[in-house]
Amino acid sequence: MAEHNEQQFLSRVRRALGRSNRSGKPLTTPDLGFTDQIRSAIKRTRNRQDADFSALADILKTAAPEINLGVEFTDTADRMRSAMMARIEQADPEWGDKKTVTAWRHPLLERLELDAALSRLNVPLYYPPVAVSAADDFSNAECDEFKTRAAKATVGITAADFCLADTGTLVLRNRPDHPRIVSLLPSIHMAAMTMNQLLLDFTELYAILSDEFRQGMDTVTNAMTFVSGPSKTADIEATLVHGAHGPRQVCLFILRGE
Repeated sequence: MAEHNEQQFLSRVRRALGRSNRSGKPLTTPDLGFTDQIRSAIKRTRNRQDADFSALADILKTAAPEINLGVEFTDTADRMRSAMMARIEQADPEWGDKKTVTAWRHPLLERLELDAALSRLNVPLYYPPVAVSAADDFSNAECDEFKTRAAKATVGITAADFCLADTGTLVLRNRPDHPRIVSLLPSIHMAAMTMNQLLLDFTELYAILSDEFRQGMDTVTNAMTFVSGPSKTADIEATLVHGAHGPRQVCLFILRGE
């Protein structure tokens, strides 16, 4: 690759990793060369109104069944919590006879008061240790213990940063306290988000991420997870099985009006 392009690439990687360049000079944000399509997508996402989000919700409702994604819209945090608890009550533990739940620490999930709700169901809730990194580097006993709990958990609850309506794809930024194993290892993955986090497609996602990076925002994480429904595996006879290499169910809960 040309030297200029190589330096742009390396600069972007170092910035995403939070590292300075080898010369010790301040990092400069490369010119991403936005196309008209990307500029249009940025403008569209910034100016979106309630009616536009409702239209995206209709697109998502059509796309979700195609990938076996459960979607529930709720008007309040209390109703979202009730919907989650109803699904947890109905869930059968895949490993052993005791239900357990793992969850991210996240402002939206804190509003749901999961600890108290699950306590009433006599279902233990486990959070990742603060030391867990976005790269899921489980290097000590505390982190190893959480990894084991996540692998045995009936449900993993996360937030979602975005949902792409046209494919039903959830976008999860992995940060400290937000390890990807909470969405990957439990038998059922539940994700929560607000209506204004709906996007149309990957073009809009790329536009937002590029714009954030260009503005020097710290929202570019070391890892990002895309979830398009439950794990799907087919054998040589094309028999489809859900849950062989990830959750067997994925449910998205969307809070309207916020």
